Amino acid sequence: MRRLASALDSQAPHSRICRGTLLSRAQYLTDIHKWGYLDARLPPFGRLSPRDNAIWTNAIGAHWSRRRLATA
Repeated sequence: MRRLASALDSQAPHSRICRGTLLSRAQYLTDIHKWGYLDARLPPFGRLSPRDNAIWTNAIGAHWSRRRLATA
């Protein structure tokens, strides 16, 4: 039990990681930008560079614009 408790304590600084960004690039942005969660796609947790993350996130608007045009 002590070993497990110490393992949890060692992870405490990173307890506010949003892994939802691994599933959806748009849905969890509020968690990152407003509530202060860390993005699991970025180092040290993930491999996405901050530049690639910005490109991926900025493409959301273009994707939704094309989708609206296709359904109109």
